[in-house]
Amino acid sequence: MGTDSSLVLKMSRNVQAFEEDKIVSLFAPAEHSLISQLTRLTDTLDVPLFTVADDFSYHKLDSLSAEQHQQRLARKQQLSSSRINVFPQAQLMEAISDLIMHWRWNRVIVVYVDTQRIKRLIPFLEGEPYFGIRFYFVRVENKDFLEASRKIKMLEDCANINQRECSEYSRILIDMNPQDTHTFLLAALQMGFIELKHWFLLTSTDLKVMDMELFRHNHARFIAVDAVYPPFLQENKAIFNFTDFKDSVKNNWFKQNPGSKNFKMSEAAFIFDAVYLAAHSVLNFSQLYPIEPSSGVHHTTVKCRSTTHSQVPYGYGRKLINHIRNTTLIGLTGDLARINLQPIQHPANHNFSFRINLLGYTGRIDDIGYWEPVTDVHVNMSQDSKVQLQRNVKVSDELKPTLGSLLLWKDPM
Repeated sequence: MGTDSSLVLKMSRNVQAFEEDKIVSLFAPAEHSLISQLTRLTDTLDVPLFTVADDFSYHKLDSLSAEQHQQRLARKQQLSSSRINVFPQAQLMEAISDLIMHWRWNRVIVVYVDTQRIKRLIPFLEGEPYFGIRFYFVRVENKDFLEASRKIKMLEDCANINQRECSEYSRILIDMNPQDTHTFLLAALQMGFIELKHWFLLTSTDLKVMDMELFRHNHARFIAVDAVYPPFLQENKAIFNFTDFKDSVKNNWFKQNPGSKNFKMSEAAFIFDAVYLAAHSVLNFSQLYPIEPSSGVHHTTVKCRSTTHSQVPYGYGRKLINHIRNTTLIGLTGDLARINLQPIQHPANHNFSFRINLLGYTGRIDDIGYWEPVTDVHVNMSQDSKVQLQRNVKVSDELKPTLGSLLLWKDPM
């Protein structure tokens, strides 16, 4: 259990709740240490555990292909018989790598803070399709974001690299949480590379709620994917107000975390779907099995190990977990069939997609297209390019009177 007293207290409360409140499903917070402890508990009790965090705690650097990595990821998750991860981790890594391929970037600087976090991305970037792309990795050490920015500035110096790799444009992949992303961009602003020739691709799915005010007017391009599924919002607008949902989550979060830049609206969307999936599955499952707590039915009893008795797993737990994994449901973040641990190429995952967001020349965050596993990236940046062209023409027109005056002016000497 470790030495953290708050963690021990949380766990003891969960253990007590299983018996007193007759819990048949559990929802874990986005706290990796607590998730690990809860997983061990729910595995022994056969109670479904829903998680929404981007868990990169068990990734290792190796020579596996992206497909082999996905298969191993599924096996790792299956080792936990109870855990149901709503976060689309494999799909996110695939989308990031496909975006790099779509724009034909041949040189990418990857900046990161957490070594464990970056490990989940490397197997995709080391795949055969990316052999022609040069990746440079810059780690932010001891929270010195300015020093990391200096290293990136040096890497961008064309005098120090092979001429064929030199480009007037710079592509930077930021693999950080929202808080660290914002701090890094502040350092990048100080170093002068938040401007037109820089493209930033974010692994965070929370670009829409990040504080980008200082960076939106410098003409750099920031790209990220968004898991929220627009058709769900359209179909349920009469009963679900997404704006009110976001405002409520945001206000409550900042009340508890004043001044923080690490707000993750995506986690709220994933936990919404976890609850939605659990409720839908339990409702359907209860029509097949008597899962309501009953003193006379052994299958509905859950007990943790104690000094007086051994643990008693949930009798219908294994059936319920399998039922949840095979439930077909469209949620706030799209097709929830992705939880069935099949590889991305499996038909069950073909309906999942990400929206692609761009903060570019327009100074606002625009939806420019989508990604899905079969046909990859579909984007339309014409609006961003049109605004850039219009502003360039406007600047040229404004310079014409000045240039004309210079041509007509003669030196009196």
